[in-house]
Amino acid sequence: MVVNTNKIQYWAVSAGFTVMMLLLTRFLGAKVSILLVPVVAWMMWKQDVRFYPTLVLLMAVYGYHLYVYLFACLIMSIVNWKKFDAYPRVVKGLLMFLLIPVPLIVGVCIRNISYFGDTMSLAFEPLLMYLGVFPFFFGLVISKNFNKQDARLIIYSSLVFAAMQFIAAPSEEGEGTETIRVIFLAIPIVICSITYGLFNRHFLVFTVPGGVLFFLYALVGWGNTLTIMGSALFSAALLCFVQLRARSVVRGVNSLLPFILSIAFVVFVVTNYEKYAVSAYDKSIKYDDLTSNWNWESIKIRFQVKTFDDRAALWRACWQDVSTEPYMVPNIGIKNLVVESAVGNTYESDLYAHNEFLQILRTLRWGLGLFLIVGYIAVIILGGRFLRLPLHKDEPMCPIMASTITVGIIGATTGHYPLMVTFSFMFTSLLGIGYGLYCQEKRFGAAKYSDPTERRNPQR
Repeated sequence: MVVNTNKIQYWAVSAGFTVMMLLLTRFLGAKVSILLVPVVAWMMWKQDVRFYPTLVLLMAVYGYHLYVYLFACLIMSIVNWKKFDAYPRVVKGLLMFLLIPVPLIVGVCIRNISYFGDTMSLAFEPLLMYLGVFPFFFGLVISKNFNKQDARLIIYSSLVFAAMQFIAAPSEEGEGTETIRVIFLAIPIVICSITYGLFNRHFLVFTVPGGVLFFLYALVGWGNTLTIMGSALFSAALLCFVQLRARSVVRGVNSLLPFILSIAFVVFVVTNYEKYAVSAYDKSIKYDDLTSNWNWESIKIRFQVKTFDDRAALWRACWQDVSTEPYMVPNIGIKNLVVESAVGNTYESDLYAHNEFLQILRTLRWGLGLFLIVGYIAVIILGGRFLRLPLHKDEPMCPIMASTITVGIIGATTGHYPLMVTFSFMFTSLLGIGYGLYCQEKRFGAAKYSDPTERRNPQR
């Protein structure tokens, strides 16, 4: 592979600049991020793959520029309409399908302004969530010039993300720091890069840096949430199947089956949470007391508490909300959930559903929400086709795509972060890049992914 040193130097400068902006927002507040708005807007408009790692890195900084990502992706999707002729018809069909409800969602957000007042982020929350799938089309556009070196830089960016958590802004509760949301994808990529390095003997490049960072996280107790670690372990398992050419398993993951199992899991938990909830038979067990223990019994109880005591009550309350009031469009504002715990206590909560599909229905209701649910599932399945290719083992995009697909499935089941403004650009644009590379490989027999100056042997 021909190494572009200028690209590496540019990435290194971008990483340093991102750390500087993160420190500025830590001490001066999110208002500093207004400086990034013209920078991000210009890089998005250029649609140059050289800027993509920089755009990904700047997601670590919370601020106004994050909204530019999503609105720019919507505009770029429309502007590049003719470019999508080079891809299967499903791309244009999906884009047209997703554009249908956009004017109505904009109208809902404008109506919300009178209710939320100055809190514009809440007023436009339905639109921001919906726009979370449009970076897929931005990823398609830049995929034509994406190569192995760019994939490696995304892995290095994930290492930087994980490291930057140590200097993130203090949490509102005063304990620890705010979570940089993209580490929910970055940590699985780091764990997958360790596995990838072991398979391909890239010990110094991937395994050692990832291993050291993972050790530091374990040492300070960060990144030990079940969602993050579960996503990381399942991502590494999927990567192993890809590396071992277990194509039947990969095809099973890259289908509707995981989403069917996800729904079945949620239904089982909701219908049985009073039976399996730990608080129903042992009120002395506290979740926070278990987070420092890594033995099997502790992990088992943590899973049981988090699933049946925490998530199940929220899922049930959210389903009751969307099923008893099956509106086609959202009401003004989002009312609190009426949550009933496993021991019978009832309380109101303004928490999100912690399930992407339920949260979509709660935010957009049935008439608009089903558009987004279909689009969300479609981009994950399309992006996951990259792993079906008969690729060489030494493909740095493999750990990235294995992590992205797994996070999309697990994150939609136990969380609501995949379509958050602080997360969705990196997540869905990587899916777009994956599908773009898949189409190149199928069309040319050897994509320009390996290197812009060489093509893989199509007869391998």
